[in-house]
Formats: sequence, C-alpha cells, structure tokens
Amino acid sequence: MRPPEGYAVRAAFKVLHHALLQALREAPATPAVEGNGRSGGPLREFRVVFVGHSLGGHVAMQCAEVVASYFGPSGRREVPSACEGDGTLEGLQDAVVRVAGVCTLNGAIDISRIHVGESGVPFEHVAQSRALLICGTDDQVVPPEASAQVYEALSTPNKRLVSLPGGTHDLFGHKAQVIEEVYNFVVECARGTRV
Repeated sequence: MRPPEGYAVRAAFKVLHHALLQALREAPATPAVEGNGRSGGPLREFRVVFVGHSLGGHVAMQCAEVVASYFGPSGRREVPSACEGDGTLEGLQDAVVRVAGVCTLNGAIDISRIHVGESGVPFEHVAQSRALLICGTDDQVVPPEASAQVYEALSTPNKRLVSLPGGTHDLFGHKAQVIEEVYNFVVECARGTRV
C-alpha cells in the first residue's frame, strides 16, 4: 500500500521550505532581484527544479504545479490563500521563488487522472517552466507512452522528450546519458537558458 499522493507532495513542500529558509540564511546580502521584501530586506530569487523517477516523477510534477501556483507568476506570495497563516511557508517574505523546471524519469503519470483547474489545462501553473521527460522504450513498469502523453499535455514551449532505445525502468543501461541530460537540464534551468 502506498500513502496518498497528498502526503508525498506536502512532504516535498516541507523539504523545499526548509531548504529555502536555509538558503536565505546563507545567501549573500546582494539582492538577486530589484525591490525589497516584506521585512524591508533585499529580495532574493530562487530558481527551483523538481526531479523524480517513476512515482517520484508524478510527485515532482504535482509539487512543481503546487509550488508554481502558490508563488504565482511573480514568484512572490502576494494574494492571501487558504495556506496563509497556517505556517505553510513562513519566513519567506524576502524570497522570490520560481519553478524553473521539472524533470521526470519514467514518470508514473496517468494524464487522464490529473486534476485540472478552471482552464482545463493540466499543469497550467508550470507553463512558464522548462520540462524534461526521459523514458526508456523497454520499461515494463511504466509504459513509455505515459511520458509522451505528459509531453503532449504540457503547455510549456520549453519541453523535451528523450526516449532511450532499450531503456528499462531503472534506466541503468543509459546511466551516463541520463546523468548528462539531467545535469545539463538543471544547469540550463539555473542559468535561464533554453532547453
């Protein structure tokens, strides 16, 4: 039995919160973006990338959507929501958080079961983010078509689908290529360069 998806997404959200708080404490005083935070201190921009394999790929996509929705297009939580005041992301008043990218490796995502908002578009809040979807053509656990369907459903123009011939679920036979692809993707996201 696996825990409900919401548990995994909330756990990833808490890990991100902790990492952002730590980065704010350790970040240099030079602001990354113009303006001041709500505390009067300089704003600091954080470009976040989510990566997950199999069911973790599903969690990565869902968490990217939640974080992008929470922080909005500006990267700052400006509008009160149900999450305000419950301690969800306290201490980030000087942070600008943007979901720079999301990467799945044989992502176990059934696009027909994804909740869509009022727009009717799956993953509508990650439309400005980059996406890298890697799948093995011989995966016996998650059909490679799942990655292709997510690729088609994503509205971002900055997306890539990499199908690895003969790749199994663990992608071990393509380890060097997977490492290179994910590394380059994260660097591109951090720099803001094209996929």
